[in-house]
Amino acid sequence: MISLQTVREFVFQHFPKVTTSKNGTHFHARCIICGDSKISPNKKRFHLDYHNGEPGYHCFNCGAKGSFVKLYSIVMGVSLADAKRELYKYDPDRIRKELTEKPNVNGNGKKEYHIQNMDNILDECIDVYTEVRGSIEPQYQKLLKEFIKDRKIPDDVKIFVAVRGRYKGRAIIPIYKDGHIIYFQGRALTNIEPKYLNPIVEKSGIIMNETKFQRDKYIIVTEGLLDAIMIGPQGTSVLGADIDEEFVKRVNSLTDAGVIIVLDNDKTGYEKLMGKKKNEGLLDKSYSNYLKFFIMPHKYEKIKDINELVKKHNIENVYDFIVENSHNKFETKTRLGLVKKKFGGW
Repeated sequence: MISLQTVREFVFQHFPKVTTSKNGTHFHARCIICGDSKISPNKKRFHLDYHNGEPGYHCFNCGAKGSFVKLYSIVMGVSLADAKRELYKYDPDRIRKELTEKPNVNGNGKKEYHIQNMDNILDECIDVYTEVRGSIEPQYQKLLKEFIKDRKIPDDVKIFVAVRGRYKGRAIIPIYKDGHIIYFQGRALTNIEPKYLNPIVEKSGIIMNETKFQRDKYIIVTEGLLDAIMIGPQGTSVLGADIDEEFVKRVNSLTDAGVIIVLDNDKTGYEKLMGKKKNEGLLDKSYSNYLKFFIMPHKYEKIKDINELVKKHNIENVYDFIVENSHNKFETKTRLGLVKKKFGGW
């Protein structure tokens, strides 16, 4: 029997605009097999019912239907036999037990995290210097080179492209510790869905650049991995997750200068800071008193994030630029009051 948790994680990771029934056993989303309605981006014609461990799906746009095993094979690009083998050995509780970083307290009272080695992802990848073979590898290598050039990724940052396996066709942007990959982001280089496909792990214990930080400089925390890369060794990322107190405390313990939070320059980013409702934003948390927050200067008001800023305006010293445009909690609240109307309030 396939667990409900397995189905739930798969649907939410791969399908857009997912909603569920009250008991959480029926899933309604836009179909990624056919792309769903081309006229209305909000229409959702894909349905998947858990059906007591024998889930099945039906798209009322393209007519595709079948078992969850069939759906898995289509989405993941594997054979039915491999899909069945992977699904029936997949145990979310076991995987979380193996992959999730659970801190242990050592004799000195300090939390220690076990982090999984993910170096084996490189078995499925090539980089810009690989001697390519066949007809597929040159195409993917070309896409990788274009991506690196377009995003202005520094020469000393090595990223890859997967040419086989689950992450095929995605740029693999790794995070290292002690010379080993401990996490990576799989970012689509073509119009495949979803845009991001990442390992299933608890990310709160993973701190990008943890061993590179200089204690006398600010640590700058961004939402996106590419934004952190633009900053250099003092940049790190929450990897798309919420910024919780434990993460902030861990990062703050690695610097004597302080921590700067950089969220995207859009409505969603400002809502995270201010909250959609009173006392729900990051600025309302007690630990925000010792943080600083970056506010995009008015002349760059149409720029969404740090990577776009570097792309379009060739900002060279990103670290200094962010430090110079960061403010304490109270100054940030004042400045955000001025941009609130721009985003229609929240």
